[in-house]
Amino acid sequence: MPTVSVFIATYNHARYLSQTLDSVLAQTYQDFEIVIINDGSTDNSHELLTEYQGRYPDKIRYSWHPNHVNKGVTYTSNAAIELCRGELLAWLGSDDIWMPEKLARQVAVMRDRPDIGMICTRARIIDQDGKPRPGIMGKQLPERALQQLVLGMDICASTTLIRRSCLDDVGLFDESLVYSDWELFIRIAAKYPIGCIAEPLAMYRIHGRNMSISSRPEIKLERNLAVLAVVFSSQPGLPPTLRDQAAARVYLSTALDYFATGQREMARHHMAQAAQLSNTSLVVEPEALIELVVAYAQYWLPVAQEDSEARIRFLHEVFSVIAPHLERAAVSKFHVIEAFDSHARHNRPGTRRHLLHAVALQPAVLRNSGVLSVGAQACLGSTASGWLRKLVRSNGK
Repeated sequence: MPTVSVFIATYNHARYLSQTLDSVLAQTYQDFEIVIINDGSTDNSHELLTEYQGRYPDKIRYSWHPNHVNKGVTYTSNAAIELCRGELLAWLGSDDIWMPEKLARQVAVMRDRPDIGMICTRARIIDQDGKPRPGIMGKQLPERALQQLVLGMDICASTTLIRRSCLDDVGLFDESLVYSDWELFIRIAAKYPIGCIAEPLAMYRIHGRNMSISSRPEIKLERNLAVLAVVFSSQPGLPPTLRDQAAARVYLSTALDYFATGQREMARHHMAQAAQLSNTSLVVEPEALIELVVAYAQYWLPVAQEDSEARIRFLHEVFSVIAPHLERAAVSKFHVIEAFDSHARHNRPGTRRHLLHAVALQPAVLRNSGVLSVGAQACLGSTASGWLRKLVRSNGK
């Protein structure tokens, strides 16, 4: 029997499936099987998956629902888990990608820590064409992550590796929920420590049909509140104040969805509800609020990837309503992240441009050694900036 079962529920992702499957087949850790269920795709997923199964009969087990119906990702994921034979279960979205060492790193931790029920990593973000986008998805979670997960879905599901005995204990995905992964991870965190590798060992793909992105704001709100209702009815030990805090964050997220769609009055209404629940106008601490809104502008705002001006306009609009005094800091942070992204792509003019904007808005960013290093390389070049760093260090001695 394989040690790891990789389960994939796929629907109309033929465009991405080859990259997804190839990233699993290229793992440095090879004691795995791939269990795929086709959830009624109408593109050429069936032909592609049949071809892959023929090429890798010892690795891939492929099927789809009777009469090729669409039953949804939650039902299909549970059906795939029922077919898995491994003691460790790895969830992978059929549009996402793993780094080659992902399974090896996680399996090693699970062997060393038999008390851990699940382990996750962070993930880089890519667009529909596989091009990198700025920032990292997922947070560095503590082992006891229950309250943090109740306050928000801080795990990229495609990075998770779950012990089968853990699922035997807490149960599978709740098929009454759409955002069932969030609720399951909370259920696991209520009973088990969670491992977290801080490095990004996967790539999460953002495109126009992500379930958590493409739905209308009112639908996303309903689905998120449904998760909280199940969580607080099944976890009686959670403090009542935590429910209000979690709901406030959901309403804040909904307000951002309405800002993004140009429905400013609806955005104001949901911001007011968030403030009422949290008993403060900012809902979360200033730094956390800036981080949350800037991340939304970078990852989830439905504009072209290269359209920085649209993202900046979004930040201006949101902060002019919810916290005008934080607007300059938020836009500066956006420019800093864009500068680092430009630097990673060896775009020196873009790096310089974004850093100049960031410093003009918030001179204090120069206290960040990373900003100084990137700025020196963008302005002086790698050789000169390296010489300058050595000079500074030698003078410091």
